[in-house]
Amino acid sequence: MGDQRADGVRLVVSLSRELELAAPRGDLRRAQNRALLCLMSGVRRAGEPAAANAVSRPTVSSTIGGLRDHGWVEERVDPDDGRVTRTGLTKAGRERVRHFEAEQATRREALLPGVDRDQMQHVDRRSP
Repeated sequence: MGDQRADGVRLVVSLSRELELAAPRGDLRRAQNRALLCLMSGVRRAGEPAAANAVSRPTVSSTIGGLRDHGWVEERVDPDDGRVTRTGLTKAGRERVRHFEAEQATRREALLPGVDRDQMQHVDRRSP
């Protein structure tokens, strides 16, 4: 069982690396893709994408600024606390995430030709 587990870990690491390397081929940097994916689950306070991606707030501010320039995110003052800014995806941002996910799914399918759609959905459901 230990060898299977080690093989599984190597597979996940390799697949993750391949998907990360594929990300910059498009119009976004990896950090921007990660921020978009983080925001896909809903509007966030500025520090939440930073914490989710283990980066500093200034780094996320720069990343969010680039996404805002593309028209993919919008920032609003929190109605309950005027000191807080909340960031969320625009319609164009949600479409960009769907496009990115489709690109990644195609790449993943090419990297794992023996894994069928049901198996991949099982993996997706277990992913954070």
